[in-house]
Amino acid sequence: MWHGVIHTEELATLNKLVALIDIDNETGEQTLKEFRDLFGGERVMFIKCDVTSETELTDAFERTKSVNNRLDLVVNNAGVTPSNPKVIDVNLTAVIKGSYLAKQFMSKENGGSGGVLINTASIAGLVPFVHPSYVASKYGVVGFSLALVETDPSFRADDIRVGIICPTFVDTPLLINVSDDSTIRKANKVPISQVVDAFLLVIEGDTKNGCCVRITSANGIDIHPLKSVDEYNKELQIFKI
Repeated sequence: MWHGVIHTEELATLNKLVALIDIDNETGEQTLKEFRDLFGGERVMFIKCDVTSETELTDAFERTKSVNNRLDLVVNNAGVTPSNPKVIDVNLTAVIKGSYLAKQFMSKENGGSGGVLINTASIAGLVPFVHPSYVASKYGVVGFSLALVETDPSFRADDIRVGIICPTFVDTPLLINVSDDSTIRKANKVPISQVVDAFLLVIEGDTKNGCCVRITSANGIDIHPLKSVDEYNKELQIFKI
C-alpha cells in the first residue's frame, strides 16, 4: 500500500498488487490509468481515502489485502503543507494509525508473514527550520517510528522492519503550493528519483531496520547517525546502569 509515488521499474518486477491510496480522486484515477496501461489492470488499484478517517483508512487496508490475502509493504506518505489546518492530523496522526494498521495486517498472529513499513518524515523532522506545526508533525514521525523499533518488540517478532525517509525539498506539486515562501525559493531541491532510490534502499535492505534515511542535495542519500536507547543511556544516564 502506497500513499504516494511508485517507481515504474520496480513495479514491473512485482507479481502482486500495488494499491494507490489518496484523497485526490482525479490524480489517483489518472495515475491508475497510466499504470494499468503499462502493467495491466490486475497489477494496480486506486482507493480514494481520507487518511484522517480511521474508517476509510482501515477499509483501504482491508480492500488491499483482500486481493492477494497478504500485505508486504506499507508506505505512509500522505502529507500537507504547514498552512493546512490538518497538518498534524495528516502528517502525524494518520502515520501513527497507518503504522498500527500495517502491524495488524502483516502480523503473523493474523495470518501475515511480516513485511516493511516506511514512514515519510522530512529533513524538517531533524532540523527545525520551517513552520513549528509542520516541524512538530515531522519530528513526531521520526520519534514515533524509532520508538516502534526500540520499545515495541512485537514489530520485530512479526518480522516487520521500520524505516524513516527524511528528504529535503523535493520538486513536487506540494512544493509548488508553497513556492511563494522565501525559504522554499532559496532551497536546494532533490529529484524525486533520488527519493525513490531511498525508498528502495529501505525496502531491499534487511539491515536497515530503524534507519532514518536523509536525502539532500549536498550528500545525496545517507543514513542519519542515530543512537540506540542504550547509547543514550550511557551518555545521559536516564536509567540506572
